[in-house]
Amino acid sequence: MTSTLAIAVSLVLATESQYGRHAHDSDHGRAVGIAQAWPVAVRECNRIAGTHYTLQDRRDPLKSVRMVELTLAYHLRHHPHLDAVHLAAKWRNPYSIAPAWHVARLKKCLHTNRNGRNVEDERRGL
Repeated sequence: MTSTLAIAVSLVLATESQYGRHAHDSDHGRAVGIAQAWPVAVRECNRIAGTHYTLQDRRDPLKSVRMVELTLAYHLRHHPHLDAVHLAAKWRNPYSIAPAWHVARLKKCLHTNRNGRNVEDERRGL
């Protein structure tokens, strides 16, 4: 896995469920698991990767992560210029531009560690 892909997958998990801490169903039960995958995301992964994931697989953390990896790897192959933030945004909006608020949320997450502290502040000892 490339570093861009690894960072993008981590951003998806951080923004969608805070690394699994908030993996409850949302959007009226359509978004499920640590990746908050909608049924269309499962179908899309199966289509582009030739896999056979089921809707129930969204509840399995390992399978959810693998679906994110496969989907984002596909987009990275087709859009090698994408940085990790814009690649992660493809999980939410695979074939269109993600809303500015979502990109901003991903960027903020990129500069925040798991404890919610700004990475740059910690590096400077603040």
